[in-house]
Amino acid sequence: MSAKNRRVALILIFFLLLSIAGLAFLRLKGLPAGLLFNQSNRTTAQEISRYLSLADKSTSIIPGLPLAKPPSYKAENFKYISVSEGRKIWKILSTKALMYNPERLVHARQVTADLYDHEGKTTIIIGDEAKYFFNQSDLEIFGNVHILLPDGFEIQSPYVFYSAHQQHIKIPLEHEVQGGGKQDAQHSILEFKSHGMNYSMQSGLISLLDRSEVTFLKKSSSGSEDQKNEKTLIESDQSIIDKKAQNIEFRMRENRSWKDRFVHITQSSLLTRARKVRLNYGETKQLVNYLVAHEDILIKERAPRDQDQLLRYATAGRAEFNAHSDKVILFQFPQLYENGDTAVGDSIILHRNSDVVEIINSNAFSEGNRPKK
Repeated sequence: MSAKNRRVALILIFFLLLSIAGLAFLRLKGLPAGLLFNQSNRTTAQEISRYLSLADKSTSIIPGLPLAKPPSYKAENFKYISVSEGRKIWKILSTKALMYNPERLVHARQVTADLYDHEGKTTIIIGDEAKYFFNQSDLEIFGNVHILLPDGFEIQSPYVFYSAHQQHIKIPLEHEVQGGGKQDAQHSILEFKSHGMNYSMQSGLISLLDRSEVTFLKKSSSGSEDQKNEKTLIESDQSIIDKKAQNIEFRMRENRSWKDRFVHITQSSLLTRARKVRLNYGETKQLVNYLVAHEDILIKERAPRDQDQLLRYATAGRAEFNAHSDKVILFQFPQLYENGDTAVGDSIILHRNSDVVEIINSNAFSEGNRPKK
């Protein structure tokens, strides 16, 4: 073999060994072989960026970021204020921020955002990451999102979108929402969860969009020990919390079948269903009825220590649950069924912590003993 041919062979062997060493290096780093050998068109820019970011331990949960290119600027302890027509819309603080041009996009980490309404009240949102644009006022926050409203309501979700123009906080249906807070001097507690939520900073309305569950713990000085700290669970398709009026309206979707279109209420000794329900959660001293149910009502009363034992049941068009006593007052053609007997009247009053049943505007009055275990 001539000297020239030997040199060519040595060069080919060198590049072959270099390629093999490079492939081994990428495998050790967890990178796809397609980065070295262009054998597959499935290795996209996003995949490359993802692998590189994994190697750098700086992954992001935000979709749509231009990760295939380096940021134009980097900043630590970054503060940005969004202003419209001379008024502050929101302010955001972050431990780190990456800015991309020409998109004018900012990717921020460990963020705290202050949202300002027209009355000067502040809603605070904390999250792992955020995305926003310098030339827009909308804001997206991702990961372990915690929202603190001015009146003390707290809300948790994996994601939130803030529309500055509408002053709406929006959480899509695919995300679970949890929230609540103490409501009055007696420390009655309101908790809720759903899938999806809208909150208007102007009207104070919180809309729970799907699979709404609201739990109300009413502290009371009357009734049995269970009733003094009674939990009321209300399940519905949707509900609207009016924070200014301090009430919640529960409803079912109209596309449900008629037999399934009921709001369900669960209490320590009562099971209630109705077409519509309103919960008043404001200052207990100022309330007459904390719970009102409407249309096709069915109430089942169970033994306190034996939930499978049915004591009596009633039907009505309207039911009012008194805020200061154990009374449940039934209106609109009420009927009570107990031990095979039926009682009717213009109204019927159930006393939950006694055996007394009052029938109003009727000759009937019943006072009997409850069945014993």
